[in-house]
Amino acid sequence: MGEGRGDLEARRIFDNLMGMGAFYAYERQFWHALWRVPVLDAIEEHGIEARHYGPIRAFAFRHEPLLSQFNILLGADLESAVSAGHLGDALGWTESMGLDLRIPLRDGGPGGESGEAANYLGGRGYRLAGALATFARATGPAGFPAPPGIEVEEVAVESESFGTILSTPYGLEWTGCGFIIGLPSERDWRTYIAADESGPIAAAATMMHYDMPQMAFAGTLEQCRGRGGHLALLHRRIEDARATRATKIFAITEESLDCPADFSAGARNLLRAGFRLADVRSVWQPPEELLHPSTGRTPSL
Repeated sequence: MGEGRGDLEARRIFDNLMGMGAFYAYERQFWHALWRVPVLDAIEEHGIEARHYGPIRAFAFRHEPLLSQFNILLGADLESAVSAGHLGDALGWTESMGLDLRIPLRDGGPGGESGEAANYLGGRGYRLAGALATFARATGPAGFPAPPGIEVEEVAVESESFGTILSTPYGLEWTGCGFIIGLPSERDWRTYIAADESGPIAAAATMMHYDMPQMAFAGTLEQCRGRGGHLALLHRRIEDARATRATKIFAITEESLDCPADFSAGARNLLRAGFRLADVRSVWQPPEELLHPSTGRTPSL
């Protein structure tokens, strides 16, 4: 006998409360919160916009159409996303702007439509372009020593140093880092700068979801890589999460199509810090002929 509607609904509820669905519900909150960070002038200047299409949330950076990390569509694999036409409507909007959009699809979610979404995207010429890996760990002790000679300071007010360190690795150097520079003054974020004897070398942020903080941004100045700045920031953020009511802490990393056989440097650092791989989602992107040709820039990620 097939799975009854009541059984399927119970699986969905459990998944959203205790399973992978909880991570992705927080991920959606993360993007909504991030889109509220830039000041109004930046929103108007850079064409920052979010729209809802049924269960789908589409986030667009209209004036940076090739900045794929900040143009993302979530929920294409949720119930009714394909069958009710929501995915088609959302793609109609994003394609009108020529966005180099990322669409993660979760395989095997209860009642989801990942197979239908993959078929639909393939039919429109979209291609598999990479993966998103979700890592999680309990909020216990860090389990490794903080690297010597590096001080980590929490930043609670708008900081040019914080924004400068993170703007380049996230492709925001053209925008005045409108997303990044405002994070330290946001209530739901905790932001940090790591420094050695030469000065600031790395920065990172955590979004403080109530019971499961999300490590979001981390970056090291190119000339300072290999000094332990990222590991020092990991240690501090794990210990700070431990001091809250949180039960878990998680992070989502950009990976290649070879994931999980091959991980990025950031993912390897998370594994060394006691995180475990929880899930891998395939990432779809539009064909090149749909991308906006006007900027003349190549994507940085």
